[in-house]
Amino acid sequence: MRRLISVGVVTFAAAAAIAGYAFAQEDLIAKRQALMKDNGAQATIAGQMLRGDTPFDAAAAKAAMEKIAADAAEIPADFAPGSEGGDALPAIWENFADFEAKATALKTAAEAAAAATEGGLEAFGPAFGAVGQACGACHQTYRKAS
Repeated sequence: MRRLISVGVVTFAAAAAIAGYAFAQEDLIAKRQALMKDNGAQATIAGQMLRGDTPFDAAAAKAAMEKIAADAAEIPADFAPGSEGGDALPAIWENFADFEAKATALKTAAEAAAAATEGGLEAFGPAFGAVGQACGACHQTYRKAS
């Protein structure tokens, strides 16, 4: 009887650990998907200004770029080993140093774009273009095609 209870406890503990691992994986996937959607929303704010759909607002543009920079700093942690899935390609975990470098490049470009807002729309436009290039460089290599 004790042996049966011990086997049951071990089986339950293993199942709970597996379920916890799967939940943590799904949680990271959802977190990074939300982060990427937020980056898209911030880029939309800047894009609308550059297209002339909305007037240039240096404070709003700066806030959008600062948000992208802050999000970029979190990207590597949101792709921890064991969180494979979603739109992420396995290449991320196969070449994590390059992936991390691309996240750093995005952060650097977004910080430069935030600083460029002080120079007005003419200075901000090219700086924001570098943000888009940094996003694209990572997506081309590490994101599943939609």
